[in-house]
Amino acid sequence: MQTRLPSLLMVEDDPQQERTLQVAATASNGTEADLICQRLAEAGIQATSQRSIGGPQWGVSGAQYIYVEAEYVDRARQILAAPSGVSDDELAEMAQDAAPTPPAKGDPVEIPVPKRSVWDKVLGRATRSSEE
Repeated sequence: MQTRLPSLLMVEDDPQQERTLQVAATASNGTEADLICQRLAEAGIQATSQRSIGGPQWGVSGAQYIYVEAEYVDRARQILAAPSGVSDDELAEMAQDAAPTPPAKGDPVEIPVPKRSVWDKVLGRATRSSEE
């Protein structure tokens, strides 16, 4: 995929000059797209991301394309294909360490008590502000 966009993030000698951008990678969401752009920036390649579907922006969810200048596409793909120094086993171990451990069977669990206004709505009672 190739597109021509004005250079918003890639300002050099002539900020009005249009650059030919190509998709170097895809990301599952905005956070992943930011990480990919950051990794490319560390390698000296400026990149930008854009949602892969049209329509309204719904936060950072949804797939995104990572665009780089056409002359850097091959280099960007090589950088992204190279291992980041963390193996899949190490990633799995970090994910397990980061996940909260569920309480053991029989352990007490703290349940927050709803506010009075919530109970009033559930029971169909009028709140003080609506009575006045």
